[in-house]
Amino acid sequence: MSATCFECGAAAHHEHHAVPRSRGGTKTVPLCATHHAQAHGLRGMDTGALTMEGLFRKRLKGERTGAIPFGFTLGEDGQKLVAHHDEQMVLQVIWYSRVFWGRSYKMIADQMNRWGKKAKGGGIWYAGTIRSVLRTSYPGYEAARLRGPPFGRPPEVYR
Repeated sequence: MSATCFECGAAAHHEHHAVPRSRGGTKTVPLCATHHAQAHGLRGMDTGALTMEGLFRKRLKGERTGAIPFGFTLGEDGQKLVAHHDEQMVLQVIWYSRVFWGRSYKMIADQMNRWGKKAKGGGIWYAGTIRSVLRTSYPGYEAARLRGPPFGRPPEVYR
């Protein structure tokens, strides 16, 4: 980059978004390393906080922010998460097995494997996989354990 810093005229090595991208900004100004660091050191403008804000906004819109969680598939637009019916049913059984019936992660994993239910990648279930699925596919899992079920009545057939 051959531009000069907007603030001091030194060689600019960074294109800084005047309005953060997470807040819809598209225009940039050239800044040197010192002024770019100062811009991100301002309260509420640090990179970590802006990244968290951007991810939060994507989640609110139902967009993917990482790996596709169990129970969902990627929509036609390549961004939105869409419920995967079969995986949602398995997720429901996992949730009830843990929260209402008090089964351990290992007991649930063993049950899923006995039933021939496959994990997201098509593999077998492990206790750690069950724990991870509960936390990533149903982010309110910890709080919901205290509040009640997200799905309605427990599926007695799986009990």
